[in-house]
Amino acid sequence: MFNEFKIFSSITNLKKVFYILHVLRKNFSIPVILFLLIFAFFACGDNVNVGDSSGGGGNPIETTYTVTFESNGGSAVADITGLESGDTISPPEEPTITLNNLNQGRFRGWFTDNNTFKNLYNFSTPITNSITLYADWGYRIGDTGPGGGIICHRNNTGFNLYIGSTPADNSYVPANYLEVAPAGQGSLMWASSASPAYTNIVSSTWSDIGRGRKNTNLILAIDPNAPAAKACKDYGGGGKNDWFLPSKNELNEIFANIVYQKTGHGFIIDYYWSSSQSQENGYDYTEAFRMDFNYGTSDSFSKSTTCLIRAVRAF
Repeated sequence: MFNEFKIFSSITNLKKVFYILHVLRKNFSIPVILFLLIFAFFACGDNVNVGDSSGGGGNPIETTYTVTFESNGGSAVADITGLESGDTISPPEEPTITLNNLNQGRFRGWFTDNNTFKNLYNFSTPITNSITLYADWGYRIGDTGPGGGIICHRNNTGFNLYIGSTPADNSYVPANYLEVAPAGQGSLMWASSASPAYTNIVSSTWSDIGRGRKNTNLILAIDPNAPAAKACKDYGGGGKNDWFLPSKNELNEIFANIVYQKTGHGFIIDYYWSSSQSQENGYDYTEAFRMDFNYGTSDSFSKSTTCLIRAVRAF
């Protein structure tokens, strides 16, 4: 009877179950069989592995996990296999990628999400299941840019950055990002007091993203001491010499992506100058557009008024 009960506790499939029941039926009464079944159930508990592919010995299958690395266009990174629950891993060697304007050849890190790339993986986290980590490249809103500023605009397909210094010069270079200086350049007038006709840009300026640098060049070509534009041009943060007074729409990107999101960075909630002259929309050319960083609204105001300044650069 002991051997028959031991056979019962070693059940691995239904065929054996039926065989054991047949043996028990020949030697015991139904009440005894029921007792043995109940006793075996409670006595064996989790140690009974019906259909266990380990060979019928009742030992649980050993589970291991894999960390897969998706480099998203970068060089391949080998998976890490054979991990057990509670293990941790070290960061693999950083992948590389063919340089372009968007990725800037810059590896941001490994993330658990392949969309917003907001969840940076912590390599001290114990492994509890198989996971895939995704590489991200370039810069995202809020990152520190190459000039030490804050990334406030990203365009995956790129935009034209106009760099001409005369109205007829429409030369441009491709760009994907805007970064805004980490601190302000003061509160200044748009035009100098000695400027002719309030620094009237005869050809007018533009409001679009990508136009602020040319706007700044045009302002300084007529009024070399225009306070707002000159302060931005002379900023030089991060060793860069291509800072400028942002256009109306570039200024809006700063508000929408940095100020409105309440990410800090020392912005004073007040009016900021843009490099966009009002004349482009039929307003008085003695005025320029400014933005209220409290409400995110723009209006046209006298160039002799002082407003806050934040330089930007595009790359």
